Amino acid sequence: MLTERPGCSLLVQGLSGRAVVEILRVPLDFAVLLDLQQCLTPSRNNEFLNMLKLMQKKALQLYVGAEKADNSNTEL
Repeated sequence: MLTERPGCSLLVQGLSGRAVVEILRVPLDFAVLLDLQQCLTPSRNNEFLNMLKLMQKKALQLYVGAEKADNSNTEL
């Protein structure tokens, strides 16, 4: 069985350096598509899904923040 850390490591390695659009396009059921659910308990699967959602949310927040900063700099 996968523990939380290898699951997190998988997400970090797979999403690091990717464009925000690519991160947001990762389907929430990708663990099912990769048959990872066979290696995860239901609670670990939920944690894995929550980590992906959090990473997608943070990526979007960083993108929006950068866009706002760019727009405020061009207005000066």
